[in-house]
Amino acid sequence: MPSLNIKAKKIEIVSILDELARDNKRSYVAEKSRREELLAEVVESVIDWLNDIWKVIYEYSTNFSKAHACLLYASQVIEQIGNARVG
Repeated sequence: MPSLNIKAKKIEIVSILDELARDNKRSYVAEKSRREELLAEVVESVIDWLNDIWKVIYEYSTNFSKAHACLLYASQVIEQIGNARVG
């Protein structure tokens, strides 16, 4: 059964978003940005995690409250990177 370790996922996502913030500052100086690459990395991570959440809920029929918390966090991340793309 896939692990729904929300703490580990938060650490992973926050580190990528921190790198995105650093990249934003560097892009002013270097005129080179990894923004799209970093945003894609966050999206891919969330998509992979959504697959794991689906498996836990649908295939294993367990950990519903933990899966719900994971889904809420995933939606917050998507909203955050949506704002980053616009801002």
